[in-house]
Amino acid sequence: MKINKILAFILSLSIIGGSVPFGTELAESFLITANAESEESTEVTEGYLTFKVYSDHAEVSGCDESAEGEIIIPSEINGVPVTIIGKDSFNNRNKITSVTISEGVKSIEYRAFYSCVNLESADMPESLTSIDGCAFYYCKSLTTVKVPKNVTTIGDGAFADCRSLTSITILNPACDIYDERYTIASVGYSSLASYFNGTIYGYADSTAQAYAEKYGCTFEVLSDNVTLSGDANGDGKVTLADCVAVLQYVANKEKYPLDETAIANADVYNKGDGLTGMDALTIQQYDSGIISSF
Repeated sequence: MKINKILAFILSLSIIGGSVPFGTELAESFLITANAESEESTEVTEGYLTFKVYSDHAEVSGCDESAEGEIIIPSEINGVPVTIIGKDSFNNRNKITSVTISEGVKSIEYRAFYSCVNLESADMPESLTSIDGCAFYYCKSLTTVKVPKNVTTIGDGAFADCRSLTSITILNPACDIYDERYTIASVGYSSLASYFNGTIYGYADSTAQAYAEKYGCTFEVLSDNVTLSGDANGDGKVTLADCVAVLQYVANKEKYPLDETAIANADVYNKGDGLTGMDALTIQQYDSGIISSF
């Protein structure tokens, strides 16, 4: 009733000789917002996670304080796709060590994983399009991050104060990275004092390169030849056979050669430093499930 009265007031003003500038547009905007806010949702709990379930999508709205170890965010709940990881949904869940986000999720909202101090890895899907401000702020155990190619925005302080972060790979060359030194930072949330002592990986002439150069970060150019990270033998899969292919190449390049694409795919540890035994070990860890992403 209150919303209807306010809306009627705005509409009446818009009719009276332009008493309110852009009155019609303002009323339409208000109507859209009011309709969005009035959409009903059902709260559903599954395991550690709580969801707001709407008619056509669902969002993660909370996580039980007892949650620990690996968390898998499903692709759907109650028959609708999970598309959003909501604001503060994992805030201060300090027993979580890894999170796998299923395909279909499009947005990680403000402070979603804020201060998950023992979170070591976050596997993000290709469907992801935005990472909002402070999404992984003070995830001080996070070591590596791969931002998928469809992500168009990385928000204010998204990876601020990530003290163990050694590398972040940004696959969208036109990704809008919030223009502050603390957006990707090993220490602090400050325009003056924050810095990143890891490596930013991205394509030549990308926004990732521009960001790195502006704020004095180490930058490594990704090869355009990468087709599937970890796939050294070109069979379209990442298995122990790729680990063997890398070890053979390292031991004897002439006897066991790899082409440029294979080398680019297999360079998964300290990308850009060439193939070593550590790349083989990292592929083996991925194959055995010890790590969930490169």
